[in-house]
This record gives sequence, structure tokens and C-alpha cells, in this order.
Amino acid sequence: MTYRSKTVVFYVAVFALFALIVGKQLSTILPAGVASQIGHNSESLCFALLVCAMIQFLRPARLSAAQRWGVSAAIAVGCIAVGWLLVLSDLPSNVATLNEPIIAAGVLALYLQLERPLRWPSAYAAAVLAFIVVLFDTELVLNQAESLVLILLAPIGLDVMDRMVLAGRAYDVPIRRHLWCAALVVFALAMMALAPWAREDLSGALRLGIDYAHRAAEAYWGWLLVHLYFSYWLGRRYSERWVPARRSASRGEVGARHPKPTPGPIAGQ
Repeated sequence: MTYRSKTVVFYVAVFALFALIVGKQLSTILPAGVASQIGHNSESLCFALLVCAMIQFLRPARLSAAQRWGVSAAIAVGCIAVGWLLVLSDLPSNVATLNEPIIAAGVLALYLQLERPLRWPSAYAAAVLAFIVVLFDTELVLNQAESLVLILLAPIGLDVMDRMVLAGRAYDVPIRRHLWCAALVVFALAMMALAPWAREDLSGALRLGIDYAHRAAEAYWGWLLVHLYFSYWLGRRYSERWVPARRSASRGEVGARHPKPTPGPIAGQ
């Protein structure tokens, strides 16, 4: 399949599944049990659609730095505003719940535009984690579990474990991204298994942490979908299509646009 056909298949398939879930029509084409399990993932699909589109179409756009940051800021403000309106709305829960992935995508619209490779990405993750811990008992942190964990995982996933997504294939470490994708699945399933035990008595840091991590379960599936799309479905072969050339040139990546060298003096002249 070509790059374009792979792109179309992904967005059409994910959006169709998202529409079926939000429209509560999934059970018309799938067994009730399967539809119920998949039906909890509308936030994951919404997040993946927004973030994948920003990475694939906005980052490599032929815009000046000022224009790119301006567009990203507008997207950020728009997403956060829409998300907050959903929080305040009386819309059905299956629609209102989309506030978390939309708010997270808005915050990440700016993060995605930072130059790569990014220095000290763990510091960004540590800052978000500290925010969650310090303000844990507040309504903001408790009600925005998915959005905060989505933001928390961004530096780890994109700038430590699977750097090909934003920095290009010159930075790809396959074993690291394989482990990261596996870790997302294992952690999500582990929190699902431990959540009933933790909720028997919500006291103590361990039980509260497990409960919070499970409440953010769709964050793991959302990021997994992003990584699977770029690093596996599109893959290394097409990575230069969405990584801006100016950001891949620093490591001499194939396909980066380098200025033609100026001929030097011939030896002996």
C-alpha cells in the first residue's frame, strides 16, 4: 500500500469506529459483549485522531516558525475551549466524556511543535507528575485523570521510547519502542485487574494510585494507537513524510534537505 492509501485507511477506519461508538451503533454490527468492551474507547480514538492529524499534517506544513506556532496556539485554545464547554454542558455522557482527550490534544498541540531532539524530556513528565501528586485531592486532577495522564505519557513515549515519531528514523531504536508499546498494554491490563482490589478500600498511596491509573485507562490505548500508526503502520519507510526536514537534518537523516556544498579550492592551486 502507498503512503496515501495507508493514511486514508487509518483515518477512515478510526473515525468510523469512533462514530459508531459515540452514536451507540456498535452493537448493531458486533456481538453485545464485544461491543461493550470496545465501546469504552471513544476517548482513545478521539485522542488518536487529533494527535495523529497534528503530527502528520501540521508539523511538516510549509509554514514559517511564527506561522506554525500561531496555528498551534489557535488549535490549543480551540481544543481547550471545546473541552471545557463539554465539561460544563448537559450533553449525554458519551459526548461530554470527550472533554478529556480534546483538552489533552490542545495542550499537546504546543508540545508537539518543540524542536527535536528534545533536551531533558523526562523533566516535562516529572513536572506533570508533580502537578498530579501535589494537587491530587482537587477536582481538576480527579476529574481530568485521562487528560493529565495523556499529557504525562507524551514526553516518555515521543521523546524517550519512540523518538522516530517526532525526530525521524535516524533516532529510531526498535527494541525500545517495542518495549514501550508492550508496556502500555501490560500496564493497562494490570491496572484493570488490580482496580477492584484497590477500590475495596480507597486509602493509602498505593490503592489511590492504582485507582487513578485505572481511571486513565484510555490514555494507554490512545497512545498505543498513535505509536502503532506512525511506527508500524506507516513505518520507517515513510517517516520523512511527517518529520520536518529541518529537524531531521541535524543527524543527516536520509531525505533531509541539506544545502548544496560550496566547491572548495582544488588541492595544489
